Amino acid sequence: MVLHRGVGMLHSMPQDLLMHEVLPLLDAGCLGRLAGADKYLLLATSDARDRQLMLAMSRGGFCGASFDRITLPNGLESICKGAFSECTSLATIELPDGLTCVSEAAFADCAALRKIEFPASITHIHAEAFSCCILLTMIDLPPGLSSIGAAAFSDCTRLTSIAFPTNLKVLPMRVCFSCSSLTAIELPTDLTSIGCAAFSCCTQLVSIKLPALLSSIDDATFSDCTSLETVDFPTCLTSVGRDAFSGCTSLEAIVLPDALTQIGPGAFDDCASLVTISLPRGLTSIGDRAFAECTSLSTIELPAGVSRLHDGTFSQCESLTAVFLPPTLSRIGKEAFYGCASLSRIDFPTSLSAIGPYAFADCTSLASTSTLHPLVKVEDSAFFGCASLQTCVEAHP
Repeated sequence: MVLHRGVGMLHSMPQDLLMHEVLPLLDAGCLGRLAGADKYLLLATSDARDRQLMLAMSRGGFCGASFDRITLPNGLESICKGAFSECTSLATIELPDGLTCVSEAAFADCAALRKIEFPASITHIHAEAFSCCILLTMIDLPPGLSSIGAAAFSDCTRLTSIAFPTNLKVLPMRVCFSCSSLTAIELPTDLTSIGCAAFSCCTQLVSIKLPALLSSIDDATFSDCTSLETVDFPTCLTSVGRDAFSGCTSLEAIVLPDALTQIGPGAFDDCASLVTISLPRGLTSIGDRAFAECTSLSTIELPAGVSRLHDGTFSQCESLTAVFLPPTLSRIGKEAFYGCASLSRIDFPTSLSAIGPYAFADCTSLASTSTLHPLVKVEDSAFFGCASLQTCVEAHP
């Protein structure tokens, strides 16, 4: 075995290398350059002093090393930031009992890692800890896990299932972003918050049952889950965030709970297979383009609590044939129904005070509307391209 200090490289290693033989000979600068190592690194020591050296291992200590299997020593409590990142040959890692923390990007970009078994002692997995482990297929997290960092398992493109512990209350942003083979998710029963884009681009996910305590869905949480067909919403859900289900092109029907009051901008944008949606009576706010390009949507009934339709809310819903506006509606925003080519009639409530520009533009089948009050402000081009409309509606300043 030949060891070099400083900027030198570790040229060769025996198959079973004891950590207490190596650490006294390496400085922090060399720990990041173990590129010449053999296939198997056994980090095992019973010496208390050497264990402290292990616990104090520098960040990125074995980044880019060529091991295919690593066994870590008993007594190790924490794996440092980036410690084994970019170990692209690493297929097997044995984590010791007593390990409590896997730090940020500790195993990020370990492209050959196929399986990981967590000891029961694990309580914290930090941001990007296992991101881009593209051969990892299954993850079973220990029941004592109390926190997971952002993007901890993002871009694990062959991951098919993940089971979160039941007592976990928060899932962070992008935790499983772009896990494109993920078909099953077991969410914690105590979950109260899911971060933005947590499961975005999980293109094989077919169904999801959201836990009973979840009160809000964050921005882009399930966006571009193109195989998602069914969503079971909890009864206490009060808000759906921006782009939460945008691009879920296989979603056919939605039944939203009565507690829901807000639907964010683009929340169901481009849900091209969505035929029916039941909006709750307590709903008060629908954001811009919330249902834009839902090209299969046929009817929509807006609840009385909605006083304004924002810009592009139902634009390019080309199969929409019937719209029931509430008696409380005061404004229809810009391009709200733009390109709804199948809409043949619209009845305006007496509460309406303004129709925005291009609100009904290119509604080519629109043949009639109820009479508008003379004081309703109809902005320029509100009915532009409505070739079938028999009565011309003039703009009022």
